[in-house]
Amino acid sequence: MDSLYRGVVTADAFSSFEINITQNRVISAVCRNPDVFYPVEGVPVPGPLDANTRYWAGRVMSDNRDDFIRMMDRENLLVMYEVGERSPWIEYMVYDLNGNEVYLRESLSLTKDEDSGDIVGIIIMRDITEQKLVEKENMRRLRVIEGLSVDYESVYFVDFDSDTYDIYRRNSYITRRYGDCFRETYSESIRVFAETGVFPEDREHFLREMQADTIRRKLKSQVATRFIFRVQTDRRFPPRRYRVKLVRTGQGEQHISNVLLGFACVEEEMQAESAQREALESALRQARQAAEAKTLFLSNMSHDIRTPLNAIIGFTALAKEHVSEPEVMQDYLNKITESSNHLLALISDVLDITHIESGRFSMEESPHEIRELITQAVDLIRPQAARRRTRLAILVDDSLPKRIYCDSMRFSQVVSNLLGNAVKYTPEGGRVSLSVKRRTPSPRGYVSMEIVVSDNGIGMSQDFMKKIFDPFERENRTAVSRVEGSGLGLSICKGIVDAAGGTISVRSLPGKGSRFTVNLAFRIAQENEKPEEESAAGKKFHVFRKKKTGEKRSLDGIRVLVAEDNELNREIAVSMLENMHIAAEAAENGKLAVDRVAEMEPGYFDAVLMDVRMPVMDGHAAARAIRALPDEERRNVPIIAMTANAFEEDVLAAKEAGMDAYVSKPVDVKSLLAAIEAVMRETK
Repeated sequence: MDSLYRGVVTADAFSSFEINITQNRVISAVCRNPDVFYPVEGVPVPGPLDANTRYWAGRVMSDNRDDFIRMMDRENLLVMYEVGERSPWIEYMVYDLNGNEVYLRESLSLTKDEDSGDIVGIIIMRDITEQKLVEKENMRRLRVIEGLSVDYESVYFVDFDSDTYDIYRRNSYITRRYGDCFRETYSESIRVFAETGVFPEDREHFLREMQADTIRRKLKSQVATRFIFRVQTDRRFPPRRYRVKLVRTGQGEQHISNVLLGFACVEEEMQAESAQREALESALRQARQAAEAKTLFLSNMSHDIRTPLNAIIGFTALAKEHVSEPEVMQDYLNKITESSNHLLALISDVLDITHIESGRFSMEESPHEIRELITQAVDLIRPQAARRRTRLAILVDDSLPKRIYCDSMRFSQVVSNLLGNAVKYTPEGGRVSLSVKRRTPSPRGYVSMEIVVSDNGIGMSQDFMKKIFDPFERENRTAVSRVEGSGLGLSICKGIVDAAGGTISVRSLPGKGSRFTVNLAFRIAQENEKPEEESAAGKKFHVFRKKKTGEKRSLDGIRVLVAEDNELNREIAVSMLENMHIAAEAAENGKLAVDRVAEMEPGYFDAVLMDVRMPVMDGHAAARAIRALPDEERRNVPIIAMTANAFEEDVLAAKEAGMDAYVSKPVDVKSLLAAIEAVMRETK
């Protein structure tokens, strides 16, 4: 190849190589950068072309190494010449001896040697590192701009050195309202916009943050910075908040000349964040209040539970010392019973409120006489009122219908809880009144009823009245420090009233007394309507399946199987039965009970008392297993559930398992006897 021609085409080359493709040779090389083109042992120049190509391909670090190998393949170069391709080229990246990235553009010039007929060429390599870095920076800047454009409605590219800016995107509203603010220089535009658009109280801060020196100082240690300012769009409306984001476009150089500016209105976003923050703070306050209330509740409950427990333990110890004194023993046992009932009432309140809060609370209606319901509720409170010498005044409207559909237990619970509270918080010798009136208008077939319980007691503070129906709340006042209770009664009342679709409200003044008003609507029952099956929830015992009617059968000498895993409960049940002259046998779990019924002769057991929660096999599974026995007499043995849970779903589960009745724990003799008699009415 002519040396003059070669000198011209390689004059500005980074390096150049003369090759003979036909002979597979690198003929000569001119390398102007030894940090990139350094001699390598085993790869001589002059030397084989394919060996030099393989070595150089190993140094290509960009992702187009395979393209380089294909282009520089000897056979491929010969084909390119034959098809008329004379100037192929490729760009790629290598590392120099110092580990720096070097971008090269490799161009080939192919021709034929006229003397030998060989295909020869010149490889020219030019350093395009600076160009590639600029392209990479521009690409990075473009990605930043595109990223800003997603969330920022106006984006600008600012050159601090020349005090100029380019508009990449601008909101039409900004253009329309603040078009006069866009001057030739960046600093002048910022000054004019601050004077005409920025809220006066934020103006000084805005100008300081937007100064070139401030931005440069902040971006030296971080890629981006941001701040909020307000724009006064119209004096008739509050200012709107905007966020400015400033992003450095260089690669961490000491002198920062270019930044990207993004502007976005964040008023709605910040209002939403503020509302969310307030909601979270409110939820946190409520959670803390609930936690404090529960802590107070636990403290109160600890005291209130320990009080009857102390009496039970104390009088039991005293009874042991007076075994030979029947009258003293009877007095102690009466006090133990009274304390036990009080403890049971506390536990029942906790279970009720748990059911209400969990949404598992339900009511069952059946026909009842109004005056009878009210009498039953009042009778529960009369002993308490008598002890405190409290006068009870009861007024029932004569215009009320005789009978209504309602859940009698829940009705009584609401009225007795309100009356009990009134008596409890009224000093001795005070007055408590109950008024039940008809309200008009009422839906057809219904009666709207207003139940008012008022007293002249100590009343309540206005602050406490705001949370009086919240669970676990009880006002902590010196005047009532000796009053017992869980603080759940009114929460239970509200839960029942809400479930019935009614309302409950209160008015009270400290030292003047309180007035609770309940409004409920009940379906009117006709005189001749028979009572429907009433809810069994909460009762001491309930019968699902009575045996064939007949003369009442004597229980003397019958045999009952007691399935109970707890040793003490088992002993109590067996002793109760034996005291009633009933023979009793015991099984420690449901599986043993099923086996015992199956292995004994038909009719051996007259009834089975079945605990619900037992290991190995629970009471429900055991009842189903007995009902599946092949012998008719064995599988029809009466089964009475004994359960500590007497909620609606628990009662329904016992019924669906095939049981005939249930008695709730703690079991008392009267309820147990009544349940057994109810399922033993078949004559033999």
